Amino acid sequence: DHVRNLYDVSEKYGSMLKVEAILCNIPSAVEGLKFNGEAGTGIADWRDRFEKRLQRNFGCSIYKVHSGQTLKFAGAEIEFLFTHEDIYPRTIQCGNDSSLCFRLTMNERSMLFLGDVQEKYACKILVDMYGSSLRSDCIQVAHHGWRTDAYLIYEQAQAEYYLWPEQATEWERIKNYISSKWILDRIPENRVFRCAQGTVTCYFRPDALEFEYRNPT
Repeated sequence: DHVRNLYDVSEKYGSMLKVEAILCNIPSAVEGLKFNGEAGTGIADWRDRFEKRLQRNFGCSIYKVHSGQTLKFAGAEIEFLFTHEDIYPRTIQCGNDSSLCFRLTMNERSMLFLGDVQEKYACKILVDMYGSSLRSDCIQVAHHGWRTDAYLIYEQAQAEYYLWPEQATEWERIKNYISSKWILDRIPENRVFRCAQGTVTCYFRPDALEFEYRNPT
């Protein structure tokens, strides 16, 4: 979760993969230490460890991105919509709200990635800044469906599909949280793709998004 899987991929496959750039915006040690509880001490040195290890293993450049930037490559467009910087002058109250939120568009089809954005103040910033322009064809469910006020974002995005990186062993608990119920009460089951059921591949076709499960468990 967060960055550990990427660490492991870089350690095992870094020499086999061609990675040209890492795009991120991780809080500084000073900002990280402002977090409440263990999240503060745990995140304070993320940036140094993350950048040094990935640069060593992938041999790539790392770019710090900000809200309002748009990057285009390989026929895709990435709009960066939210970083922890948008919370200023408030202090981040939850490490999950340092998530980088962005929208990927290709062939006029879009997917909104929300990471683990969690607390109401962070979700409301996205809604206040963009409103109905958050409209997207698909949404990555925020914070695995655990406690989050991302339903505020879902209401504006009005997505047809939801990509849900949930924990299968915790499904009975996850599905009862307010933002999870918002989805399950409104979206047909065949348009909610639970990643714990297998690898989900999304194809950005010109006429529609297409999803495919592989190796379901």
